Formats: sequence, C-alpha cells, structure tokens
Amino acid sequence: DDGVWVKGRAFGQGCNGPCIFVNESTGLRLVLVVDDIMCRGSSQATDEFYAQLGNRFDCKDPSYLTEEVPLTYVGFQVRLTDRSGKRYISIDQEDDMTVYLDSIGVPQVSGVYNPMPTKWEVTACTEVLSEDEAAWYRAVVGSITYYSCATRYDVAYAISRLAQYSSRPTVGAKRALNRVLKYL
Repeated sequence: DDGVWVKGRAFGQGCNGPCIFVNESTGLRLVLVVDDIMCRGSSQATDEFYAQLGNRFDCKDPSYLTEEVPLTYVGFQVRLTDRSGKRYISIDQEDDMTVYLDSIGVPQVSGVYNPMPTKWEVTACTEVLSEDEAAWYRAVVGSITYYSCATRYDVAYAISRLAQYSSRPTVGAKRALNRVLKYL
C-alpha cells in the first residue's frame, strides 16, 4: 500500500480536462503534463503528496509559488501578486515568448499594433520562397501556433491564415509572418 492512492485518498480525474486530478478527501488538485506536476491545495496536503511521491519515485524537490518567486510550468509563468490584501494568481508566457523571439532573431520593436491589419497582406507578393526560407517559415508558423492556442489568442486568426501557406509559402506570407513576430 503506497499511502497516496489508498481508498479515500485516491485522486479522481477532474471534469474539466484529462490532465486534472482532484483528491476529494484533502482537496488537493493536480495538473499533470507528461512528467510535470502542479499542485494546488493546503500546505499539509501538498507536502504529504510530495513526500509520498518521493518515496516511490526519484523526483526533484518541489518549487513553491511566492510573490518573489514565480513558477515556470510547461512554458507558462505562474505569478502570485498581492493587491490591497487580496491574492491574485496570473499565468502568461511572456518569458518563454521573449526567449523564443530572441532565438529566431526578432528585434524588439514598437509601433506594431495589429498582427494582420488586412487579410490581403498575405497575397501581396505571390513569389514562392526558397526551400530554406520555406523550412524556416513552416517552423516559425508551427511554433507560434502553440502560443496562439495557449495564451496569445490575439494572433490566432493571423497564424491560421499563415498556416494555409505552409505547403508553398510566398514572399507575401513571409512578410505577414514577420509582422506577426514584430507584433509579438
């Protein structure tokens, strides 16, 4: 008997998603993505859970969310803020997005207020990109698709339009993609 999974202390799958689990007796909630675990519950239930998990598996020490120390979880930054005695938890991908944009050489710019002001920008130049440029285009559109589905809904339409050009990306599509990157 492992202690964590005994009757009355077992985790049931949450009704909002396949990766959410709830322990009805302790109130501890877990989010599992591959091998990453995020807990929300009392300190006692959380500590007990990690202790029991550590008895069975080789795990790294858990990190705890504080105002001074945000958590990074599968590319998301989870932050705790206290405003006038009320605690707020927020989630974003700002740090991950900044690292990604830096890695593909997108400079910090200002003055781009819309990721795709018109749907015609994509079709402005129909010249097909070279194989190397097309490979870059596909990789970037694929990466930005993740962000548009996770937290950057403001670029979802633009990325959806640009993904339609993935089989034969054009110069116009690349220009439109660069605009989205500058916007981000």
